[in-house]
Amino acid sequence: MAQISPQQASRVLREAGFDAEAFVYHTVGSTNEVARALVAAGKREGTVVLARSQSRGRGRMGRSWHSREGGLYMSIVLGPFGPGFPATLIPIMAGVALAKALKDSHGLSPSLKWPNDVLLRGKKVSGILSEAATFPERGDGALLGIGVNCLQDSFPAEIAQSATSILLETGSRPSLPYLLERLLVYLSAGAHLLYLEKREVVLGEWRNLSSTLGRMVRVELAGSETIVGLAKEIDEDGRLMVDVQGKMVPVVAGDLVQLRTDSRG
Repeated sequence: MAQISPQQASRVLREAGFDAEAFVYHTVGSTNEVARALVAAGKREGTVVLARSQSRGRGRMGRSWHSREGGLYMSIVLGPFGPGFPATLIPIMAGVALAKALKDSHGLSPSLKWPNDVLLRGKKVSGILSEAATFPERGDGALLGIGVNCLQDSFPAEIAQSATSILLETGSRPSLPYLLERLLVYLSAGAHLLYLEKREVVLGEWRNLSSTLGRMVRVELAGSETIVGLAKEIDEDGRLMVDVQGKMVPVVAGDLVQLRTDSRG
């Protein structure tokens, strides 16, 4: 597997339409942590941080993300945003972008699990984390972190049944530079749609790739409350709408577990 050099990263960043810098590391705590420091130092939108491994990779709600060498671990700086920018749709947009990139680069057919998981044959190949960021004297933006399992041929026992990699799915060694190139192209296009407030285009693409809608789900909400119902839709803010015995319950965040393979509704 070809690793990504700083020169390659800068080239594909420019080709994708981002006028910014790429920073490539062997190991970092987390790429989002590095990206936050770069924003504080005045770096602009489109700045990308790449690492071969992370010692403190994390996902939603403070969970750790298995980040040994062999994956694509990156963060990209977005913003600052103007009024009306649908920041809650950033993970939705990013999931669509990565699904397209995986199809282009390796012929895969990913599906998307709400709110931010990319799956291959029902197993997680990628996680996405969007965190708020503040540009000094320029307003609010976001740090979009994406981790993709690429060359891993095995996983720790606790996630071995739920995780996969491009290598395991294709049987061949993936090209990180080409995957990054396609991902940045689609992230640029998706961010542009959000800047234009074209929510329905982004939401429509996500719906077409969804493995969640039309299925029974169990959602652990904040605290100890748990609901079980049919995932019916996502609204204009990216919230999952769950039909619980005829009552529509909007879910903003939580642990989603699919209980059975129902037909789509």
